[in-house]
Amino acid sequence: MRIPSAVMLIAFAVSVSCFAQSAPPQLIRDVRVFDGEAVHDHEDVLIQDGRISALGQHLPPILGEIVISGSGRMLLPGLIDAHVHIPKEATIALQQGIDLGVTTQLDMYSSPDKLLTLKALEKSDAPNLSDLRTAGMGATVPGGHPTPPGGGGLPTLSRPEEAQAFVDARIAEGSDYIKVILDDFSEFHRQIPTLDDQTVRAIVVAAHRRGRLVVSHVLTAKYAQEAIEAGVDGLAHMYEGEDFKGDFGAFAAQHHVFVIPTLSVI
Repeated sequence: MRIPSAVMLIAFAVSVSCFAQSAPPQLIRDVRVFDGEAVHDHEDVLIQDGRISALGQHLPPILGEIVISGSGRMLLPGLIDAHVHIPKEATIALQQGIDLGVTTQLDMYSSPDKLLTLKALEKSDAPNLSDLRTAGMGATVPGGHPTPPGGGGLPTLSRPEEAQAFVDARIAEGSDYIKVILDDFSEFHRQIPTLDDQTVRAIVVAAHRRGRLVVSHVLTAKYAQEAIEAGVDGLAHMYEGEDFKGDFGAFAAQHHVFVIPTLSVI
């Protein structure tokens, strides 16, 4: 997204200092504010102890405040990148997120050897890093995407009866939500195994029993429909290729499913 030079995410220019409990109050004067629903012109925003404590026009000064001019700028809520794959250099990736105004990143797949690092960063809640949540290991079958040849010792499942144990193991490792992978590589003119419908449904039930959302990797209309009908909470991709038979937007909305489009990648 290109942002005109007159529109700046000044919230992040001050984020590191304002999160510290000992930091002095900061008052942003005469800024255009988008609160997520509406735009407010010529507002003052007071930040105390890392939180917005007052919003209005011509707020009175307080002792020891740092005044920041917001004239010609816009103050926005933090952006959320809903589908990332955090690299091994996780700290750098989360720092870059903050620099770009992304205050939350949702990691969509991480192997157990990386999860310890990610969970430590998630717990640290450091003000110079994006907030982080992770799916951990995705649910897939032996030989399915993205297991390497021979399996690589990664956990898989192939029957509905294995769903609860699989979900519980992922939660124990630190998964904040459960990812289901429905992809037989037909879009790449190949054929690999993938989860069957009954196992996907069992995973959804098992995850919801533990209070976890379920997102699904799909790249075709067929699997998008199967995932939604199985009860997933969201799709981690929009599908490509063949058309959905009917109004996909209405179908997803009817089932209260969110869609992370990832269109720039597809």
